[in-house]
Amino acid sequence: MARELEGSATPLLGVNLGNLGFLTSVRGDRLTTAVREILRGEYQISERQSLQTTLLRDGKCKEAHQALNDVVVSRGAFSRIVRLRLSVDGELLTEYVCDGMIFATATGSTAYSLSAGGPIMVPTARALIITPICPHALSNRSVIAGENSVVRCQMMSAAGELLLTVDGQVQLRMEAGDEVEVRQSSRTVQLIIPKNHSYFEVLREKLKWSGANV
Repeated sequence: MARELEGSATPLLGVNLGNLGFLTSVRGDRLTTAVREILRGEYQISERQSLQTTLLRDGKCKEAHQALNDVVVSRGAFSRIVRLRLSVDGELLTEYVCDGMIFATATGSTAYSLSAGGPIMVPTARALIITPICPHALSNRSVIAGENSVVRCQMMSAAGELLLTVDGQVQLRMEAGDEVEVRQSSRTVQLIIPKNHSYFEVLREKLKWSGANV
C-alpha cells in the first residue's frame, strides 16, 4: 500500500495485526479508539524517505521500483557465495564476497538490515544503509551513505541464481553483469502517527530492551 500511495498527499495508517510491527503505530485491538482520535485531529504525520531502485542490463533500464523499507540482492536456492562490486557516487567502495547485499532506508533499518548486523536509525534520518549479508571478510561492515548518494551494485559472478527483491514483495531475476542502482526517491510516504506515540518506547518493547541485569 505504501508503494501505491507513494508521492501522494494521502496519509497511511498502519495497523499491527502481527507481532513486530515497527511500521504499524496502532494495535488491532485499539483501532476503533485510534480512528476516533484521528477524526478529532489528534495525530501527527511522519514523512518517510523511500528508495528509487533501477535494475540495469547492458547499461539500459530493465525495471524500476520504489522501496519504503529495503532493496535486497540475494542468492537463490543454492547456498553459494556471490561477488558484488559496489560504488558510491561513481567511486569504487569495494568488492564483497558474500551471500548478498541490503540497501535500506532509516524506516527499513529495523527490518532485514538489523538482522544482518546493520545499525538502527531513527525514522527522521536521511541516509542510505548498505549492509552485506554474511560477508566472507570479517572486516566488512555496514556503510551509511549520504541521502543524495547514488549507489551501484554490479553482479560480478555467482554460482547460481541471484534475485533482486524490493520490500520483500517484488522479485526480479538477475544475470551476471547486471547492475542495481539505488538512490533516494523524490517521493515520500506519509504515515499517520498517534500524538502520544514514542519511537524509542517501540524500540524498547519490540527489541526486548530492559536495561542491565546488574
